[in-house]
Amino acid sequence: MVFGTAKKNGGVLKVAAPWSLSHYIPLNGFHPLYRALFDHAPAEVDIQAWDNVQLQRFLELNKDKREKIACDVKRLEKAANSAPPGFIPKTYYEFFTPSNILLTEALEGEIEFHHTAPFPSMKRPFVFHCEAFAPVFFPFTQQGDGKYRQQAALKAHYQSIFSNPMCLAIFSHIPETLESFRLFFNSPSIDEKLFSSKAGLSNKSFDKEVYPEFSEGNVPRFLFINSASQSPNNFFKRGGHIALRFWKEYLESGRRGQLILQCGRPSDLSLKENGVDPQFVASEMGKSILWTQKYLSNHELNALMQSSQFFLLPSASLHSASILHAMHCAAIPVVTDTLGTSVYVNDGETGIVLKGMHKAIWSRDSDTGIFLDNYKMAKSVDDSLVSQLLTRVCGLLDQPDTITPLRRRILSEAKTRFSGKAFSDHFWQSVQNITESTAIDVPTLKKRQFVFKNGTLDKADWARVFESVPQPVKRIYSGDDVIFELGGTFLHAHGNSEISLNDWSVLEHYLNPSAPKLKIEYDLLALVDMLFPSDKYGPEPGKPSIVKWVSRKLMRNPKLHGLVRRFFRYLKAIILLAIRFSKYWAGYKLGFGVKEDSELVAEGIEGFNIVRYFHLFIAIPVSEGEFDVYRLNNNEYMRIYKHFRYSKLITRIINDK
Repeated sequence: MVFGTAKKNGGVLKVAAPWSLSHYIPLNGFHPLYRALFDHAPAEVDIQAWDNVQLQRFLELNKDKREKIACDVKRLEKAANSAPPGFIPKTYYEFFTPSNILLTEALEGEIEFHHTAPFPSMKRPFVFHCEAFAPVFFPFTQQGDGKYRQQAALKAHYQSIFSNPMCLAIFSHIPETLESFRLFFNSPSIDEKLFSSKAGLSNKSFDKEVYPEFSEGNVPRFLFINSASQSPNNFFKRGGHIALRFWKEYLESGRRGQLILQCGRPSDLSLKENGVDPQFVASEMGKSILWTQKYLSNHELNALMQSSQFFLLPSASLHSASILHAMHCAAIPVVTDTLGTSVYVNDGETGIVLKGMHKAIWSRDSDTGIFLDNYKMAKSVDDSLVSQLLTRVCGLLDQPDTITPLRRRILSEAKTRFSGKAFSDHFWQSVQNITESTAIDVPTLKKRQFVFKNGTLDKADWARVFESVPQPVKRIYSGDDVIFELGGTFLHAHGNSEISLNDWSVLEHYLNPSAPKLKIEYDLLALVDMLFPSDKYGPEPGKPSIVKWVSRKLMRNPKLHGLVRRFFRYLKAIILLAIRFSKYWAGYKLGFGVKEDSELVAEGIEGFNIVRYFHLFIAIPVSEGEFDVYRLNNNEYMRIYKHFRYSKLITRIINDK
């Protein structure tokens, strides 16, 4: 097939975006920065992405297909083993596993679309978009690492990808990133593929109009949020310690305000090592500081952003999506002068820029001339950033009449220069122009694509996958089972074994039976019943021989066997409940001095710990500490849930979240 012919004839361009696959998890999968390209894609562009729920259901029902897939994966393993020798190619294909290569190839599309780091199938043309340069070489380099190791081998491997005719275009909205491509590769064939793109968030990410009003006498609100991955390590990279140090000095200056932190909380020791006073933080919790570790929905985060006057992001690196989100919500972005922030924030006009980070961590590489960042040098500028932050914020608050006009300018800038619709129109028009002018002989992939037919996301699913967590977040842990949220789905695993990156692939368990078997669903409640075997909290005596004999006889009639089994499980649960209730009644109503019967059942379920107290299951907030019968009997808990059925209690908590 000669690629490009269909486009010239006015056909629809099918684009494969394999972002649901496990190797995309460290790259943040469906990153919010790219949502506009999906929500506002023109009718002539049809984006295909795997639906992991449908894929798993397909694999469960088709044993013959699974066996065929296993054979295909083995062939790809042989091909990967024949890759050029050396650490870089070997590690690249250990990360980009044969099963993910297979699923990338099998996803329907005439071109592939990759972001952040390139993992193309090399079986058809692809386009690539990135924000920063260092992550392009993931898993070998990351932002803040300083000088690249094995630079010559790194250059050779990635030059073979980007200079290949299958690579159609390399886009970035950061000029320094495109410059780094030119300097690092020094390749005319790559230079001609470099294109500048716009940037903007999807209009569908925001659910109401913002009216940024602020007047003298209003109590200012400051917001700090972590990255989508919720890793506590990112707290310091994004400048969370700067925000807390600033807050102490701000309050000591006699001013009022609220600081909201929505992120994972580091240990007191980590805070102290980064100049934060943990005792001060503890003393202000619930007063001037609100710290929530709960992952917020897009709607909740919008409301928090829109109600905040200042968005604090004194980070070492650029975070385009966070800055754009703040600007679209008319929150004043407070950023450092690290590489790339000048694209969005003009100091004093559309935000506050703290000076010194660029000089502290960025330097030119003596070999290639590209900019390299070294996070180890970031601490040297901490004191200056805190001082500048206090001075600049207080300067604005001393002139309250300037705050509303500033927020209006920021909002106007977001809507005009950083429109998601404009970003999408410009990007896809560029891609269509490139594809129409390109003629490449591409082998057909129809045979492999047919194996997984009807396993892709619908357009209505984009909001679900983009607004969910891009990296696994534990939602429920019962002690024996765990449920994670990831990429718009919920995944159940039995036990507490470590889940490796490859284990998140829908294919992994079928190819490697020792890998945990994950059950994937769209809705959390669909997995709740898997947490509750009926005899979980009862004794486990061996089955009497008569029960085993009856069970064997009834196996001839599966429906009757299932009916009888459910009846006896229900009867057993009723008897156990009656025994526990009778102990409670005898001890606390009749005064017979029965020993207290309680146990911790589960921790951290939507912010609650679950305790079994005689016949009742009780949920108490994690923040309230250990279960105390005295506090229960005297109604001293701020909020509790009770139910005699564990599953019903969990369902009620989830429905009320």
